Amino acid sequence: VDEGEKEDTDMHPEVKQEEGALAAGSINAQAPLIGKEVLSTVQMNGLCDMRVIDLKDWPTFFKDMVSDVEKECQKFGRVIRARADEAAPLGCVWVRFGDASEAQ
Repeated sequence: VDEGEKEDTDMHPEVKQEEGALAAGSINAQAPLIGKEVLSTVQMNGLCDMRVIDLKDWPTFFKDMVSDVEKECQKFGRVIRARADEAAPLGCVWVRFGDASEAQ
């Protein structure tokens, strides 16, 4: 696990980094147990370069990005929750699917 992945995992304790997980900049699927239900969380990195986004001109940028990602992900399965990591320099959205098979 490289240092960038460790930071992302530390920031999101609900997602446990599995041995052999994909490198940062890729789509990462984990299935943490929450109660009796198995949920899958997918981390999408590198969606945009935040250095070129002017949040003063586009104050709803993160909301719009999450909405777009959520809409695309719904083509693959039921989306429980999606949220942007506003501190990520290369645009990161976390998407939680209702089933592990939907996150692939």
